[in-house]
Amino acid sequence: MLGAQLLQLELPWSPSVNRIWRNYRGRTVLNPLVDRYRNDVLARILEIDNGSHPGKLDGRLAIELDLYPPTRGRYDADNRIKSVLDAIEHAGLVADDEQFDRVTVTKWPYGVENPGGRIAVRIFRWIEEVPHEGQPDPVGVPARHPGEPRG
Repeated sequence: MLGAQLLQLELPWSPSVNRIWRNYRGRTVLNPLVDRYRNDVLARILEIDNGSHPGKLDGRLAIELDLYPPTRGRYDADNRIKSVLDAIEHAGLVADDEQFDRVTVTKWPYGVENPGGRIAVRIFRWIEEVPHEGQPDPVGVPARHPGEPRG
């Protein structure tokens, strides 16, 4: 379940996961678009606290992403998630994007709020509910006890 909201920020429209890697002279290299995007994300994070980094968020987290596309084109929401999470990790906001136990994405139609394209991000503390012994899990999924492997 969602705990306290830890952070809220506006990010530019992210590159598609399909464009993260490129082949250059027989080698697979990171697309320069990704470097620019990562730098933009770091700059937005630094703006939160007037130029100082807010520090790494620890523990289990949840993230909500609202995607506002830049054009009327077709966009797969799942192609944007990885580049956003990787950029947040690269900026030092989290140690590993594996910390996000819940990822919620809403893709809005073109022209809603900002036709230029952006991604609204909200990060929360994630509190895992473990039912007491003998009580059914409220959503019908078997409970996992802390420390137990996922899957």
